[in-house]
Amino acid sequence: MKYQLSHSRDGRVVHVSGPHPGARHDLNIFKDTAPTLKNATEDTNFNWSIIADRGYVGAESIDWLSTYIPSKASQF
Repeated sequence: MKYQLSHSRDGRVVHVSGPHPGARHDLNIFKDTAPTLKNATEDTNFNWSIIADRGYVGAESIDWLSTYIPSKASQF
């Protein structure tokens, strides 16, 4: 089982999604919950951004989301 938590910059949890089966891909969970996150802040001047692991590759295509996925440093 896994959960996905969204939090503000000051560390407050603003959304919890789950439990989800462990085999479910992180990006699919995020895509299912993303409309809820967007709608929750639609009337505010809030901008969503994420720092995510490689399980979220593809999140860059979500137009209202700023995404940063660190790349693994080359060993050479």
